[in-house]
Amino acid sequence: MHQLVDRVQKQLANSPHSRCFESTIGGKIATEIIGASKAPSYKVRQEPFVSLGLEVKGNATLTEALEAFVEGERIELAGDGNVDRKVAILKRRSIAEAPPCIVLDLNCFTIDYETFSPVKVLDRLAFPMDLDLAPYCVNRLDIPEGYDGGDDLRKHLPFLSIRERLPGASGGNSSKEEDAKGSARREEDEKNAAVRKVEISEINHILMDQAKKQTKRDQDSELKANAKESKCQAGKLKGGAK
Repeated sequence: MHQLVDRVQKQLANSPHSRCFESTIGGKIATEIIGASKAPSYKVRQEPFVSLGLEVKGNATLTEALEAFVEGERIELAGDGNVDRKVAILKRRSIAEAPPCIVLDLNCFTIDYETFSPVKVLDRLAFPMDLDLAPYCVNRLDIPEGYDGGDDLRKHLPFLSIRERLPGASGGNSSKEEDAKGSARREEDEKNAAVRKVEISEINHILMDQAKKQTKRDQDSELKANAKESKCQAGKLKGGAK
């Protein structure tokens, strides 16, 4: 997916649609480092993404795959210079900014560690017709028991509270100021809707053109291979006749 996006972006670099992916399927991922209750700390980093990678193995539904994505992993570090004393931190990823259209990249392969070869996962993955991404956004996730962001997290709270671009996910604040901001955002989204349609149409046109060119190259290669094979067979028949 990323290779395809890079190729198309290079072709659109000098066109009016150079930011089409960023405005349609581009979002941001938040990577959080949360300290343990005994050593509170908090760090967060944002990175852009065009597709969200989810694991199929071990998950029966898309919701379970998203929950596994934001679950995070526990990492133990030595604390205060004492190797015997371990301090646990939580590293987890979540959605910082949700794109208007999200691409879910389902990982259907795993590694067989006996042969070190890829094995395709044939498990069934069910998905809903309506997908709510709000529970998987950074400002909707709770701090798990045993961990504490401390003062560092409180410093980030104003920053985290504005990173969610999902409609209707303002946390129930009904003040006039928030309503005005929400109306302005909706008007801006409506103005950008027509532009996004043009950009998506441009992407589809480029992809169709690339697909046609690839099909033509494949057909030419097949014709050359068939001609070469026919020539070899004719040479063998001629040699046998002699």
